[in-house]
Amino acid sequence: MRRPAQVAGITAAILVVGGTAASAVIFRPTPASHAPSAQADSVGREAAAVPTAAVAPQQEQQPLAATAARSHRKAHPQAEHLAAPIIKTGPAVAQVAKKPAKPKPKPRPSAIYLNPLRSVSNLLLERVDMGCDFGGSGPLYAIGDAVITNATSSSGGWPGGGWITYRLTDGPAAGLQVYVAEDVTPTVQVGQDVTPRTVIANMFNGGSGIETGFQLDRRWHVMRSEPESSKKPTLLLLGRVLAEARVAYAIIGGIALQAHQEEPRTTLDIDLAVLDRAEIPCEQLETAGFRPTGRFPHSENWVGPDGTPVRFTDAPALSGPVARAEQIEIAGLALRVIRRADLLHEELRAASDPARRRSKRLQDLADAHALLESDPALAAELSSAEQATLGRFP
Repeated sequence: MRRPAQVAGITAAILVVGGTAASAVIFRPTPASHAPSAQADSVGREAAAVPTAAVAPQQEQQPLAATAARSHRKAHPQAEHLAAPIIKTGPAVAQVAKKPAKPKPKPRPSAIYLNPLRSVSNLLLERVDMGCDFGGSGPLYAIGDAVITNATSSSGGWPGGGWITYRLTDGPAAGLQVYVAEDVTPTVQVGQDVTPRTVIANMFNGGSGIETGFQLDRRWHVMRSEPESSKKPTLLLLGRVLAEARVAYAIIGGIALQAHQEEPRTTLDIDLAVLDRAEIPCEQLETAGFRPTGRFPHSENWVGPDGTPVRFTDAPALSGPVARAEQIEIAGLALRVIRRADLLHEELRAASDPARRRSKRLQDLADAHALLESDPALAAELSSAEQATLGRFP
């Protein structure tokens, strides 16, 4: 039987040092019925095949070993260095050099997320928008340990009516919300603890399929290998500064969309409309840690203490929405947010602006559709031009 390279090398060194005669007396194969010696066991299973020293009286073993070693050193002085780690004279058994300790494997994640669609029949990947859309039918699972935060089959904003959300409680995405919507019937209740083996809903062929995804704002930073970030601290600080300065404003853009609909919507900055940029409390903002980064026609850019971009605009079309802004409360602070109807008009106005990039206009149009899906009654407030914009892709 061919020995592994490492074991063969050790055996050869022993024979070179001891010579053939010495090996016949000092070494013998380990009987199969005997357990490996402690020295052999210390270097793993491969070293267990190395011949071990025969148990012999010291007066017989040492002279023969020493004589053989001296004879060989005269003929092969370059082999001297091989003897030290391999053999020692005296009653002890042959010493085998210990292998360097192997680096410990990296610990596995404390939680492993499983495919929630693994039992869906005729699974079909469809479009990707706010989340991932799929067709098919069958049971849906949670991706990991979680607690159910919403579960209904009659959500008015979704085709099919299904709306389920759960907050992960373990693993690298702990704290994130996952949602499943549209053609699903919940099998769980709010507050229920679930695992990756819990069926949370049944997917049915209703014509719309399902949409599922993460709370995208935090997920964006995770995927970019950036520190997890939230705009909430900057938003609250900004709201306090503007309130103390008595500046009329309205939160617009992606933050306003997050406030007006359940569907997750990611955005990189905080957009605010003001009546006049001259009212922006620059000194108070700088004292609070904000700093300006640029001025443009009808807009002014700042960055928060944590690096969150902030954009002020005094576009004339937004003066009415600023005056009509409604209040929402976050962490005990009242913030002014553009009304849903005004936000719909603003999204359609932006979608029809040829000066904006095509990708931006498509996003504006998608946001307008999402608002109408969450509140179909808003369609009654649209002009014929806005309805035409809604019915086409720029």
